[in-house]
Amino acid sequence: GESVDTGNRFVGTFMGDHAKTAIGTMLNTGTRVGLSANVFGSGRPSKNIPSFAWGLEGQRYDLDKLLENMNTVKGRRGQELTGAERELIKLRFKEAD
Repeated sequence: GESVDTGNRFVGTFMGDHAKTAIGTMLNTGTRVGLSANVFGSGRPSKNIPSFAWGLEGQRYDLDKLLENMNTVKGRRGQELTGAERELIKLRFKEAD
């Protein structure tokens, strides 16, 4: 949640695993999008979008729906969400409280 001087003149967006944005979402340079955040809504997102964010109104992704969606996305790639991945996501979700 804090800014870090990278020493670079140009820096793009930092996207966490399984994070998504709506079509046409404009992110500022240096924006941090947390793990499994789902960015959508009207207005420009902040530069620090927390993990498990659901939209721009400060709501949080439902954990069961998140795990279901992650499994669906992995299934499209011929993969399956492992038990270890599920436990890691649950742990990170709990830590983000």
